[in-house]
Amino acid sequence: MTVKSAMPLELTSRNLDIASRGLSFDFHDDGAVVAASITLEALQDLGGYHHLNFTKEDVLGVLLPEIERLVRAKRRADRLEENGGIVIRPADLLRYGFHGAS
Repeated sequence: MTVKSAMPLELTSRNLDIASRGLSFDFHDDGAVVAASITLEALQDLGGYHHLNFTKEDVLGVLLPEIERLVRAKRRADRLEENGGIVIRPADLLRYGFHGAS
Protein backbone atom coordinates (compact mmCIF):
# COMPACT_ATOMS: atom_id res chain seq x y z
CA MET A 1 0.00 0.00 0.00
CA THR A 2 1.28 3.46 -0.90
CA VAL A 3 -0.50 6.72 -0.19
CA LYS A 4 0.76 9.88 -1.85
CA SER A 5 -0.62 13.36 -1.53
CA ALA A 6 0.06 16.67 -3.20
CA MET A 7 2.65 17.43 -0.53
CA PRO A 8 5.89 15.52 -0.07
CA LEU A 9 4.69 13.19 2.68
CA GLU A 10 4.69 9.62 1.49
CA LEU A 11 3.27 6.82 3.59
CA THR A 12 4.07 3.30 2.44
CA SER A 13 3.80 -0.09 4.06
CA ARG A 14 7.60 0.01 4.29
CA ASN A 15 7.94 3.28 6.17
CA LEU A 16 4.62 3.64 8.01
CA ASP A 17 4.74 2.54 11.62
CA ILE A 18 1.64 2.89 13.75
CA ALA A 19 2.67 2.04 17.27
CA SER A 20 1.38 2.68 20.76
CA ARG A 21 3.64 5.74 20.85
CA GLY A 22 2.34 7.33 17.64
CA LEU A 23 2.76 7.34 13.89
CA SER A 24 6.16 7.33 12.16
CA PHE A 25 6.73 8.08 8.48
CA ASP A 26 9.12 9.58 5.93
CA PHE A 27 8.88 13.19 4.80
CA HIS A 28 10.33 13.99 1.37
CA ASP A 29 11.62 17.54 1.05
CA ASP A 30 13.74 18.84 -1.84
CA GLY A 31 15.23 15.40 -2.48
CA ALA A 32 15.95 14.74 1.20
CA VAL A 33 14.11 12.11 3.21
CA VAL A 34 13.46 13.19 6.79
CA ALA A 35 12.29 10.77 9.47
CA ALA A 36 9.17 12.21 11.07
CA SER A 37 6.55 11.17 13.57
CA ILE A 38 3.54 12.39 15.49
CA THR A 39 3.03 11.30 19.08
CA LEU A 40 -0.06 9.36 20.06
CA GLU A 41 -1.20 12.26 22.23
CA ALA A 42 -0.88 14.78 19.39
CA LEU A 43 -2.63 12.38 17.00
CA GLN A 44 -5.49 11.95 19.48
CA ASP A 45 -5.77 15.72 20.02
CA LEU A 46 -5.80 16.37 16.27
CA GLY A 47 -8.35 13.61 15.68
CA GLY A 48 -10.52 14.91 18.51
CA TYR A 49 -10.48 18.38 17.00
CA HIS A 50 -11.75 16.91 13.72
CA HIS A 51 -14.27 14.62 15.51
CA LEU A 52 -12.78 11.45 14.00
CA ASN A 53 -13.35 7.79 14.79
CA PHE A 54 -9.75 6.94 13.79
CA THR A 55 -10.53 4.59 10.96
CA LYS A 56 -7.81 4.09 8.35
CA GLU A 57 -9.75 6.46 6.08
CA ASP A 58 -9.81 9.12 8.83
CA VAL A 59 -6.09 8.90 9.41
CA LEU A 60 -5.10 8.88 5.75
CA GLY A 61 -7.83 11.10 4.32
CA VAL A 62 -8.40 13.75 6.97
CA LEU A 63 -5.30 13.81 9.13
CA LEU A 64 -2.67 13.36 6.43
CA PRO A 65 -2.94 16.95 5.13
CA GLU A 66 -2.86 18.28 8.70
CA ILE A 67 0.17 16.18 9.62
CA GLU A 68 1.94 17.31 6.45
CA ARG A 69 1.21 20.94 7.27
CA LEU A 70 2.60 20.54 10.78
CA VAL A 71 5.74 18.73 9.61
CA ARG A 72 6.34 21.36 6.95
CA ALA A 73 5.87 24.18 9.47
CA LYS A 74 8.33 22.61 11.92
CA ARG A 75 10.85 22.01 9.13
CA ARG A 76 10.57 25.64 7.94
CA ALA A 77 11.07 26.81 11.52
CA ASP A 78 14.12 24.53 11.76
CA ARG A 79 12.70 22.88 14.89
CA LEU A 80 14.39 19.52 14.37
CA GLU A 81 15.30 16.81 16.85
CA GLU A 82 18.96 16.14 17.66
CA ASN A 83 18.96 13.33 15.08
CA GLY A 84 17.62 15.68 12.37
CA GLY A 85 14.12 14.19 12.46
CA ILE A 86 10.82 15.87 13.21
CA VAL A 87 8.43 14.91 16.00
CA ILE A 88 4.99 16.51 16.23
CA ARG A 89 3.90 16.83 19.86
CA PRO A 90 0.75 18.33 21.45
CA ALA A 91 2.57 21.65 22.01
CA ASP A 92 3.15 21.88 18.25
CA LEU A 93 -0.62 21.82 17.69
CA LEU A 94 -0.85 24.95 19.81
CA ARG A 95 2.22 26.53 18.19
CA TYR A 96 1.18 25.90 14.56
CA GLY A 97 -2.60 25.57 14.96
CA PHE A 98 -5.00 22.69 14.63
CA HIS A 99 -6.18 23.60 11.15
CA GLY A 100 -5.23 25.99 8.44
CA ALA A 101 -3.15 26.61 5.38
CA SER A 102 0.58 26.75 5.83
